[in-house]
Amino acid sequence: IVALDTPQALKAIVGSDTVSLVTGDDDAAATALEAAGFDVHRLHDGVVVNIEDGESAVAGIIQTAAVPVRNVRVRRPTLDDVFMHFTGREIRDEAPDKLAMLRVFAGRRR
Repeated sequence: IVALDTPQALKAIVGSDTVSLVTGDDDAAATALEAAGFDVHRLHDGVVVNIEDGESAVAGIIQTAAVPVRNVRVRRPTLDDVFMHFTGREIRDEAPDKLAMLRVFAGRRR
């Protein structure tokens, strides 16, 4: 065990929500969002904003971007993200026989 807490608290350790935008002008959107103090990362096709409660922030982000928005996606950290954060690998990276053993033990605890 490398971390023990509620799922919500573990997800908070990993980070905030991300709001991904694909706009008519990603460079202009990123510049406007950065000027407004948002934590922005530019991608080859879009802009990502790290922010708490991404769903509530979408309208303000779009308004601040001040360019036509073609696509918006909000993503919250998952328990898979927590596992990756603490172990450096995905759960799927485990050998199939180890996963089968985990399922057996998890099934017996019920």
